[in-house]
Amino acid sequence: MLKIGLKDCLCCGESLPVAAQFGNFNGRCASICLHCEALSVHDAVSLTAETIGKRYRMLIEDKSTRLEARRAAKRAAYDVHGKRCACCHHYKPTDHYNACQSRADGLQPNCRVCDALRVTLLAKPGGLATWRLTRAALRAAAAQLQIAAQSDVARQSGHYQTET
Repeated sequence: MLKIGLKDCLCCGESLPVAAQFGNFNGRCASICLHCEALSVHDAVSLTAETIGKRYRMLIEDKSTRLEARRAAKRAAYDVHGKRCACCHHYKPTDHYNACQSRADGLQPNCRVCDALRVTLLAKPGGLATWRLTRAALRAAAAQLQIAAQSDVARQSGHYQTET
């Protein structure tokens, strides 16, 4: 079986057989096919600009498709357990978060409740210190809830022995 090597023309963007469609200059294969080599300079530049535009649009479409697929996968995982708020450390559904295009999952790290509380406290005098204390208290409460939930699971599964 004869295997034919293909090469992409830099001008028109088509994949063509190397031996038949590309010229040979000083032992090196040309980057432009014989058809594009015969075009006038103006036509070749126009064709090359179209080709580059098509490749760029395909690259952008592919990139946005992959981004949406990654975001959908993250959101599917959040549907099971919820997303963890960066402030209060509670797990909440995705509809409790605002959109943020620059984030990998497309959501802000703080839930809407914590964000509103932060804005309110920071607007007051001495707000930064108050916000930090409030955030620490919210995180401590979340840790206590998590410990209580883990001990409930242990009791239900029989791993937790009570003294009699």
